[in-house]
Amino acid sequence: MSLALTPVTLPSGELQLFVGGLTSGGVSLWQTGSDLAVWTAPTPACTNENGLPQVWGVLTVSPGTLNTRFKQSGSSSWTTGEPFNPQPAITPGHPINAIAAGKSIPGRIQLFAALPNPAAGQASLMTTWQVNANEQSFYAWSAMDGAPVLGENNPVIGATNVPDGRLQLWALSSSNQLQTCWKSGREENAPWTAWTPVSSQPGTIFSIAGGVRPDGHLELWCVAEGGLLINATQESSPSATGLSWADVNANLPAGVTRVYSVAVANLSGSRLQVFILAPDAQANGATVLYTCWTTASSVYTSWVKVSLAT
Repeated sequence: MSLALTPVTLPSGELQLFVGGLTSGGVSLWQTGSDLAVWTAPTPACTNENGLPQVWGVLTVSPGTLNTRFKQSGSSSWTTGEPFNPQPAITPGHPINAIAAGKSIPGRIQLFAALPNPAAGQASLMTTWQVNANEQSFYAWSAMDGAPVLGENNPVIGATNVPDGRLQLWALSSSNQLQTCWKSGREENAPWTAWTPVSSQPGTIFSIAGGVRPDGHLELWCVAEGGLLINATQESSPSATGLSWADVNANLPAGVTRVYSVAVANLSGSRLQVFILAPDAQANGATVLYTCWTTASSVYTSWVKVSLAT
């Protein structure tokens, strides 16, 4: 089941959540007030991936078209969906099937996408980034130098910011090896490091997200084989080592034994809020959305269910 789960931070500091890939289509939810457990009723949205404060998604009504929505300066509403420019050069009938976004120093958004190559049974990692911060002008798509070959059917990519603001990129190779690279410096146009296999990988990864904790460490959350929800904290960032993975399925809500997708957002004070999409055995396997967050003492709250009903 391919589901997209994307939190974005609004100018007010509240979160808006985009959920794509549901049988009913896509939905969007946003917080009301400061209560992290209270969300408005969802409204229709296109299938999307994450961006701050901009979202991207491949339209199902126009296969292969990469669309984007964003908030304009001084406006309280999102733009209507429009084709992203430039469009990646896809093989007809084989649109992008994984995409991630991150904000690099000095604030330019960079997109990463898995471009399927059906003839080879694999996918290539492509990228594009803003010419200037806060503008809708992006460079042409290009291949990531030295990137691992991705699997055609289960491409997984994720972008996180390490404590000093640099981007760290994660990708699952066609041989199911999680690899990572990061910006070598904080200066503009700093090169990426070489790709490095992640140590102590807990099997095949299907979803990856992360955020910086109050203690300055990067915390990763992943969905592994069998829908296992796991997390790990980097001892030093950025790095491909020092990850000690922990199984957190025992703490899932009653009726939830596996997870489809996970997303992480940074709140004020570097607190983290985690979102998961999962099948609920107590609701005939219906897809449900849960969230939890860290308190001021860095302890996670219990999971809270968020309605996806339209």
